[in-house]
Amino acid sequence: MTIYIVSGVGARCGSTMVMKALGKGGMKLAYDKSTRQNDMEFSLSVQWSAGFPHVDQFDGHVVKIFPPPWGGLLKIPGADPQTYKILWIDRPAEERWESFLKLQNRLWKFKNLTEMHQEIKKSNMDFDYFDDRAREALGIMQRRMDVADITIMDYSDIVNEPLEMFDYLADHGWPVTPLLAAAVPKKSITGTGQMAGGEGDFSVAELATAQDLKKNRIT
Repeated sequence: MTIYIVSGVGARCGSTMVMKALGKGGMKLAYDKSTRQNDMEFSLSVQWSAGFPHVDQFDGHVVKIFPPPWGGLLKIPGADPQTYKILWIDRPAEERWESFLKLQNRLWKFKNLTEMHQEIKKSNMDFDYFDDRAREALGIMQRRMDVADITIMDYSDIVNEPLEMFDYLADHGWPVTPLLAAAVPKKSITGTGQMAGGEGDFSVAELATAQDLKKNRIT
C-alpha cells in the first residue's frame, strides 16, 4: 500500500496547484467531504485535523495534508513501513505573505488600505511562526518508519521547471505522467490556468505598508 501526500510550509505554498497538476497527470486525488467543498482554494484538501480516516481507503491516492498549525500531518496514523511518500513544497514566507495579500484583495475587494489592514490583522497570519512549526513537523515525519521518502521541492522550481520536477517524481515512484502534469504550472505562468490570473493587485506603497504590518504589527 502506498499513500502519496502533498504538504509544505503552509498556505500559499502552491500545494493546490500541485494537487491539480498531479490529477491532470493521472493520479487519483482524495477529497475530504467534511471540509469546505465550495472553497475554491481548499476544494482538493484533505485536512484531517480532527482525525485520519482508515488508511486503506486511500491506497494509491494523493492527499493534501498541511502540518501544524494548519492541518493534521502529525496525526496520520501509523502504518506499515514505507507506506507514505511525501512531496514537501517550500516557498519563502515573504512570497507567501504577498500572495496572501493578493488573495485577500481578490476575495474581499477592499475599498481602501485601512480596510485591508483591519481585515489582515483579524486573520492573525504570522508566516514566520507557521514556518517554524511546519519545519518541526517535517523533522518528525523524516524520522517515521512508515514514511518511505520525503521529496522537498521549491515552489519556484515547480513553476519554472515543471517538466523536470514531475519527471523527478515519476522516477521516484510517483505514478504521474510528467508531460500532462507540467501543463498546469506552465498555464499559471501565462495566466490561463485555473490557479492563475484574477488576483487583486496592490500598489508598491500598499505592499510596503502591509509588510510593515507583518513585521511591526502596526495599528
